[in-house]
Parts: sequence; C-alpha cells; structure tokens
Amino acid sequence: MKRLRFLICMVVVLALSSFAIVSAETEIRFPSWMWGEVGTGDWFRDGVAQFESQEPGVKVLDTLVPAGQYEEKILIDLAGGDPPDLAPVFTNMLPKLMDLGLLEPLDDYLSQTDWAENLLPVQSVAQKDGKTYGIALTASPNGLIYNKELLDQAGVDVPTTPEEMLEAARKVKEVTGQFGYGFGTRTADVLEAYIPLMQWAIGFGG
Repeated sequence: MKRLRFLICMVVVLALSSFAIVSAETEIRFPSWMWGEVGTGDWFRDGVAQFESQEPGVKVLDTLVPAGQYEEKILIDLAGGDPPDLAPVFTNMLPKLMDLGLLEPLDDYLSQTDWAENLLPVQSVAQKDGKTYGIALTASPNGLIYNKELLDQAGVDVPTTPEEMLEAARKVKEVTGQFGYGFGTRTADVLEAYIPLMQWAIGFGG
C-alpha cells in the first residue's frame, strides 16, 4: 500500500536536506491551504527556496487548495491511491488517518535531525503506539484581550471565569452600547470561525 508521509510542519521538508535524495528529477507534491496566506505562505516559500538551493535536483510543487475544500481533497486523493508526498493536516484528521495506516512513520527521518528532541508536548497528537506520524506546525493558544475603559464604564471588574466574562459582556453592551465580546477571527471562511469555537467547546469540557 502506498502510504502518505503526512506532516504538519514545513520544517520536516527542510530536514530532508540531510537525507539522501539522489534523483535528478525528484518532485515533492506539497498541497496546502496556507500557500495563499499572507505571512505563512511567504514563510513556506522561503523554506522551499532554502531547501531547493540545497537539493538542486528536487522541486517542491506548491499546490494551493482552499481551506474549506482541503480535507475533502486529501481524502479523495487518498482513496484514489494518489496521495501527495507531504501535507499539513488538521488535527481532527490525524486519528482517522493513523488508524487506517495511511501515514508513514517519521521516526527514522527524525533520528537524523538535531532538533527532534526539542519538539513541544503538543506533538503527542501526532503519535501512536510510540511512533510519530507528523510534526506540529503551529500551536494556537488563546488569550483574552479586554478594554479596561469599557469595563470601567460598565462598572464591572476584569472577568476571570467564563461566567464573569459573559456577565461582563452583557453589562458592557447594556451600558455602553458597544459589543461586549468578539472572536478574533474571520467570517469569510467557515473553518476560520469553527476552529476557535471548537477550542472553546473542548476547553470547557463540551
């Protein structure tokens, strides 16, 4: 069975420079929704340029797939026996892909690097039965940013619990007419709203 080296970090692509790649016509297919993102896409392209300069016989194919279509596209390619070589994945996809045996363990590759021992604990989401199937690309901790002036106008203290935050938001709206709370996310893509909502739900035991 052809298995996919499913990764969740561009740094593993860069680490391949220490591996023996000898084909003069090697192409690495690397689809992602992040190629089109400001900042992240630039970071990816810079990493690819560094990698290709070290491995002149290798070409990374940067295929842009919209985030809302990405999971379906990857699963269709897997079902058709034509997976990409490398791919970032959403964490909710990992358990299924690992259980189905569709991912290639990366431990042999990681053993040839000098940074594998410094991986963050979040790395555990991509591990099963002592083997590593992906490298964490990003971790998105949540923080609360508040407008002290609005809270003072509403006569409420800085909230420290979910219940206090909800009450403070209601009071701010009632007294000042301003929005009491807002997500720091975009609404143009359903995924952009879903991810923070999912984090809240899971974080509070939902």
